Amino acid sequence: FTLPPLLLHAMITGDASRLREWINTLALPSDRTAFFNFTASHDGIGVRPVEGILPPEEVERVIAHTRACGGRVSTKRNSDGSDSPYELNVTYVDAIGGPGASDALKAARFITSQTIALSLAGVPGIYIHSLLGSVNDLEGMAQTGHNRSINRAKLDADAVANEISDPEHLRGMITPELLRRISIRRQQPAFHPNGHQQALDSGQPGVLALQRRAPDDSQTILCLFNLTQKDQTVALDH
Repeated sequence: FTLPPLLLHAMITGDASRLREWINTLALPSDRTAFFNFTASHDGIGVRPVEGILPPEEVERVIAHTRACGGRVSTKRNSDGSDSPYELNVTYVDAIGGPGASDALKAARFITSQTIALSLAGVPGIYIHSLLGSVNDLEGMAQTGHNRSINRAKLDADAVANEISDPEHLRGMITPELLRRISIRRQQPAFHPNGHQQALDSGQPGVLALQRRAPDDSQTILCLFNLTQKDQTVALDH
C-alpha cells in the first residue's frame, strides 16, 4: 500500500530519493512469498502508508496536487474530533499526468509510472482502469455522491475498443504500449518475482535506477526511469 502514494510523490516532485530509499528497505519474510505491486485499485490511494516516510508538508503537496487534478480527498475522524486525510480519490492516470497536461505527456508520464511498478521485485497487479487509460469520472461521482466513484467508471466495451484502436486517443496511447511492456517483462528472467533487487544512486535525483537480477544469476537488467520532463544524463560505473 506504500507504493501508490510514494510513486505518485516521486513523479510529482521529479525526485526519486525517497522512493529509492524505501525500495531498499523491502525484504521478504521467506522465499515462498512475493510482493504484490499495484498503483491503483477500485478504492482510492491511501496516504497513511507513507506516514513516517514522507514529512507532513510533502503529504500536503500530494494532496494539493490531487485536488488540482480534479480529484477529491477523503478524511477520517480522529479521537480528538479532528479530521485527517485518509485517501486520495482520483484516477492514477490523471494523478500522474498532472493538471493541464497534454494527452501525449499524460500518457508518457503514466506509462513511466507503470513501468516502474512492472520492474519492481514481486508480482504486478494493474487495475482495469489503469490498463484502459481511464480518466476521472466526475459525472459518475456526482451521480453517486461517493468520492470513490471517480475511479469506478462503467464503460461501454465497444466505445473503449474504438478508443484503444485510435492512436490519437489517450486510451490508444496507453493500452497498447502497456501491453507491449508487459509482454517484454514476461520474457526476462531478471524480472522474476523473487529476483534480486537494488535501487541505485544514479547521481541524478530525477532518475530512478533499479537493478534486477535473475534468481539463477542468468540475467541482470538495469532500469533507468526519468521522472522529470527534462533530459537527464547518467554516468554508468562499469
